[in-house]
Amino acid sequence: MEFISQIIIPILIAFSAGVFPNLIKEEKKKEKILFWVCLIGAISFYLVVNFNKSNLTMFGFSNSENPNTLIDESRVYRLRIFDYFRMYFNVIVIESVLIFLIIYSIKYAKRLYYIIFTFIFCCIFVLTYVSHDYETGVEYYNRYQETRSTENYLTLSEESLIKSYQSGYDKSALMLATINIEKYLLDDDREYLLDNAEKYLTISNELGFENKKAEAYFYYCGGYVDYKKWRKEKNNDQLFYAAEKKFVESQKLYSNDENDASFSLGYLYSEKWEEDKSDEQYFSKAETYLKDTLEQGDKRARYELGFIYREKWEEDKSDGQYFSKAETYLKDALEQGDIRACYQLGFIYREKWEEDKSDGQCFSKAETYLKDTLEQGDIRAYYDLGYLYTERWEDDKSNKQYFEDAKKYFKQALANGNINAENALEYLDKAGSIV
Repeated sequence: MEFISQIIIPILIAFSAGVFPNLIKEEKKKEKILFWVCLIGAISFYLVVNFNKSNLTMFGFSNSENPNTLIDESRVYRLRIFDYFRMYFNVIVIESVLIFLIIYSIKYAKRLYYIIFTFIFCCIFVLTYVSHDYETGVEYYNRYQETRSTENYLTLSEESLIKSYQSGYDKSALMLATINIEKYLLDDDREYLLDNAEKYLTISNELGFENKKAEAYFYYCGGYVDYKKWRKEKNNDQLFYAAEKKFVESQKLYSNDENDASFSLGYLYSEKWEEDKSDEQYFSKAETYLKDTLEQGDKRARYELGFIYREKWEEDKSDGQYFSKAETYLKDALEQGDIRACYQLGFIYREKWEEDKSDGQCFSKAETYLKDTLEQGDIRAYYDLGYLYTERWEDDKSNKQYFEDAKKYFKQALANGNINAENALEYLDKAGSIV
């Protein structure tokens, strides 16, 4: 079928197109109009399909759905079918024009004006066709970034980018590394995806980069691969230093408003510090890079700063400055829409209340934030609420409501896979029977 579409059909089109020079030569008005209508129609269709790819709503491929909902799988494959049609349309037209040019430039050598026009038209097709698969791959990847709800777009992107790479389009290698990293993020049990990403990064480095931004992104992806491998092998310092080196190189090349490398360095150092909290240099580095990232406008840094300040406060709860910093940054992060901060706020208020159980305000805040966390779907809060009510009941065992609430939340925590809740329930059953 592919042979027919790419060889036989263009030849038939080219031969049938031979009637047009004769019609023009005989100066038949209707046939002239037909010729120009067909030609302008072909150009218009090409322009609509190839130069307006981001606006496919006219073909029923609107992206207006809520990004949090699943994509209609049939729409994904309809888009794929349309893309194949677009690709084969290009192939047929390009080859038809080339065959037409060869045949009729020989037969009608004296009438070159329309042949020159056709040749220019052909060149436009050829130039755009070279990067077609790459652009299609990027288009599918962008659609995935908009939704992040299905791996289908990543698979479609990878297929197009592989074709592009096999056709000699060098910068496809860097995008293929990105696709493999994104797939790994969806399922980090697939270690081979990191190896694939590393392979494409090596190829990309050998081929060279078209600009500093591409080179910076190369180092960033390389650092990310090493970082993910280091998380699996925390005792392998070589991977940590490799990730650090690549992130630093990436940061040097990125402009100030593109700070993924700065954020990644802050995150990397914070994880290294959590391994050995006696090593203050990593805490200081994490704090510095995360603050720099925040100054550059990256909102993610608020949560990370709040988290490391919470960890720092837990080391020495007599130092209230770290509690205040954690509280401030986590509240800011929550206001900016980072729902992870809700659980962390509930956690630090719970621990703050344990330091001084006369502080009913901290208890109320812990209770509120943890319940809000549950509403957002974070099941960790079941256990924390059970723990909070257990502590409250132990202060006032005459209040059976706290006891019942503690049991209720521990049961829900156990049902959701928290095995620590089983011991907590056994404790409550024993303590409750004594009372």
